[in-house]
Amino acid sequence: MTIFKNMERMRIEHNMTREALARKLGVTPAQLRSWEIGREPIPSDRLIAMADLFGCSIDFLLGRSSRMEYVISFAS
Repeated sequence: MTIFKNMERMRIEHNMTREALARKLGVTPAQLRSWEIGREPIPSDRLIAMADLFGCSIDFLLGRSSRMEYVISFAS
């Protein structure tokens, strides 16, 4: 899968609308849609934020790994 499909998949699996995810990432829904369809590249800081939000690795979002590889946070 491509990053665009993985991003959309994770958003849907987390029961988030495009508007809700955009708000959490601090962008407009139109900007998020541009990323989902591959019109514009995703800035690295937003990619990191998405991986943190979804609890998965950046490699999964990028399509470099087929496993979700959930991240375990040790932050208190």
